[in-house]
Amino acid sequence: MKNRKTTKKSTSTSGVLVADRGSRSVETNLLTCESDPIAQSKALANPSMHSQRLSRQFERTVTQLRQLQKTRRAKEESDLSGLLDIMEMVEATGETYDPSEGGFVFSKFQRDAAISARNRKNRALEAFAANR
Repeated sequence: MKNRKTTKKSTSTSGVLVADRGSRSVETNLLTCESDPIAQSKALANPSMHSQRLSRQFERTVTQLRQLQKTRRAKEESDLSGLLDIMEMVEATGETYDPSEGGFVFSKFQRDAAISARNRKNRALEAFAANR
């Protein structure tokens, strides 16, 4: 015997379609269901309202995520700048410094890139001041 997919339409007491396992959309099922126009209108409005609500919630979440990322990046830049200041100060005294002891979690690559960027900036500022 073949295993056939059956579609069963159930309606609530108000005549609104509750479940359909066929391939037609919910909107089509609601409109073809024999019920009063007011019930159809309410049934069509509910999914739209929930969709709009979810969309607004998603947008708020994305905005919140971007703000958190912006705050995290600013703190990371501030911490890295502070680390570079400490490293310069320690190097001037001839001592060694392990950034992880100070609670810093930057990789060697991040530190080296930040040092290079700071050196380039300082050289550019010096060149600009010399040309004034």
